[in-house]
Amino acid sequence: MPRENRVRKYPFPTFEVDLSGSIKLRTLEHFAYASTWHTRKQFLKDPVVAEWENLTPGKRTNVRLLRYYRAGLLNRRRKEGRYEYEYRLSPKGEDRYIYMLKSRGLLDPTKAKNPDEKELALNRLAVVKLLLMRQRRRLESGLARLDLEEPNG
Repeated sequence: MPRENRVRKYPFPTFEVDLSGSIKLRTLEHFAYASTWHTRKQFLKDPVVAEWENLTPGKRTNVRLLRYYRAGLLNRRRKEGRYEYEYRLSPKGEDRYIYMLKSRGLLDPTKAKNPDEKELALNRLAVVKLLLMRQRRRLESGLARLDLEEPNG
């Protein structure tokens, strides 16, 4: 079947799809602030996420988390029960979160229009600093493991 004739089937109407990336940014931000594993129910306790779920009821949150997991932005592990999973930000998700903040100019407190935005930018800078430190530790431990291995030959 030619590619032009295929119709993409979404589990919800496409007129409500967020093309700006703000929902992705907020989702990644939630997991960046939370350094532990979170279930869908814990994720929905976030007031902003709960507001999206109320505006668009259904399985959209599950679908979004599954899509981000398949894209490599989130790590997932089975909790208890058949379809109960816990999610955490992956290294690729950390990189994407930092990129989205930089590309939108959300890390610069001087561009803030009011004190609340300035405080939010400073908080985001602190989180990005922690994420970068975590990535650096991961890289250093990987290099240390490579140094311990002896070359064959």
